[in-house]
Amino acid sequence: MPSAFEEDNLSGQRHASTPPGMRATSAPRAGRLLVAGLALILLGAPFGSRAETGEATRLLELERASDVDGSTLLRLVTDRPVPEAVAFVLLDPPRLVVDLPGVQSRLDEAGSVVDPDSIERVRIGQHGSKLRVVFDAHEGGPGFEGFEKTLLPNGVAITLPLRDSPAPAVDDRSAVEKERKDVPPPAVEKKRKGVPPRFAVTAPVEAVPYSPPVLPAGMPLPPLPDQAAPTHLGVASCAGAPCHGSGVDRDTDVLQTEYIIWRSQDRHSVAYSALYNEQSKTIAKNLNLARLPHEEKLCLDCHADNVRPALRGERFSIEDGVGCEACHGGGEKYVAGHDYMQTNEMNVRQGMYPTDDPVARAELCLSCHFGTADKPLGHRLIGAGHPRLTFELQTFTFIQPAHFRYSRDGTRTDPRSADGATVWAAGQAVAGRKLLDQLIEKPSHGWPEFASYNCFNCHQEVDADSWRSDTRLAQGAGIPGVNTANLEILQYAIAGATPDGLEDYRNGLAAPRGAASQPGRGVGDAARGLREQVQELTPRLAAWSVTPEAARDVLRGIFGSVSNLGVHDFLYAEQAVMALQVLIDQLDALGALQKIDRSMLRERMDALLASLANPRRFEASRTRRLFRDVEKTLR
Repeated sequence: MPSAFEEDNLSGQRHASTPPGMRATSAPRAGRLLVAGLALILLGAPFGSRAETGEATRLLELERASDVDGSTLLRLVTDRPVPEAVAFVLLDPPRLVVDLPGVQSRLDEAGSVVDPDSIERVRIGQHGSKLRVVFDAHEGGPGFEGFEKTLLPNGVAITLPLRDSPAPAVDDRSAVEKERKDVPPPAVEKKRKGVPPRFAVTAPVEAVPYSPPVLPAGMPLPPLPDQAAPTHLGVASCAGAPCHGSGVDRDTDVLQTEYIIWRSQDRHSVAYSALYNEQSKTIAKNLNLARLPHEEKLCLDCHADNVRPALRGERFSIEDGVGCEACHGGGEKYVAGHDYMQTNEMNVRQGMYPTDDPVARAELCLSCHFGTADKPLGHRLIGAGHPRLTFELQTFTFIQPAHFRYSRDGTRTDPRSADGATVWAAGQAVAGRKLLDQLIEKPSHGWPEFASYNCFNCHQEVDADSWRSDTRLAQGAGIPGVNTANLEILQYAIAGATPDGLEDYRNGLAAPRGAASQPGRGVGDAARGLREQVQELTPRLAAWSVTPEAARDVLRGIFGSVSNLGVHDFLYAEQAVMALQVLIDQLDALGALQKIDRSMLRERMDALLASLANPRRFEASRTRRLFRDVEKTLR
């Protein structure tokens, strides 16, 4: 048997379906364009990271688990994305090879992933800058034919063929509470129940007519979970097997595996532990914080469920990170009855946060992914080393592991569940309003909040000519412009959802675009009128039932806008490509993509996403061309 080093000669026969000289990779999992491609943009290396300094990515561990459908899940955990990862099968002897370029490891064995049914042993070897992991199959075992590879924000997941029996359930509530780390993690990206692979719809589907989520009569949008009164009981109160800690999906409207999914797959569960890493310590040092990150309110407010001590129940643990009640609200009043056929309205009245409402969800997510007056994520924090945050509501809803049930054909089963494009539109409106609020707010220091401005008006090489050549800057040369990316993209949603408000909106949008260059008028003054417009339009956007015709109209508007993409427009390009994917998914779900070349569309979307993986390497002309390629494929 050759060693992992010798495998580089590839002396065995390749997977039979792979042409000679081609690297064999698996078929994409559901949502590959979002999960794999957007991970490069959304979770890629920030400025000044180890990716920029040339330091190697590290393989931290190998993990194996059984998914609820019986398939074997292998996870190669790294400390940052590995977008160049390649996987293929060799047949003589049968083995699965995973190559990780630019990755190093100190692991010399991985006995924990040996499988009595399929994996006899695992070999790890370093070949120059490439790490090779080889999984040897048992003789006479099922082999690795039909495997699926998924790129993750922190490594690679491999799904092997189905087994005969499902994963065991976790039944001991006390064991979960005492030792949370014992739950074996399945792969981070698993298929959502009932959702077909993207671009796989073969016939139109009849979606349930959308009626917008309605809060209980007379009830305004509730306060965010960290500001509300009910006590937070702690993740342990939700984690029992009869509740949300089952190892197997139940045949009910509620999966009951929510805790397992969150603990083993959801990055929110490790938000607190991130405060112990070197990057967090460096940020705290640069900010001259008096406490360590895991003790500092500034950090805990978004990396944990940091409610005040008086609202923490006996089983509450700050170390749980962003747990159940950080998003769903303190369970003091609703937890006792919500498992006995209690309606959603009753749960909301008793303190559950209405995350099925797009506007409420946007307010919740953006409280950390944009920041608030109480939880600032400003230029000072970014300057101290915190990553620049990119956010779009529907994209981030999708790339997080789903702990809710979809219908069998991918359509909505609950008329309160908004279309992806509706969630996108509502999210853009709330994000735009929050930006305008930030511009209106008087800063406590003597300079503006530069996090509201376009990073790339200033963060360019001073001696480079390319950025100076962009004469389209509304504010004029040498003056930083407001980051209007969300507001610019919002106009196309308004055109589809409420066209009667479009002209006034576009007139109002001109004010913050060039306000910084208008002597005697502050940016905040220019933002006030537009904020009122956005606030008025938001309910209509959240009630928008998106048809195929409307989605195509919005796509045409976005494609037209990127034809003028300039060197300063990286932030707009990010929002445009996320909008593009959401709208393509919307068309796919409605059966409106039957005559396109799906393979070509997927290939061109991958290329477009890769062009935005690193802002330092952004080339506006190339990205414009890639947008045009996608547009041609959709015709």
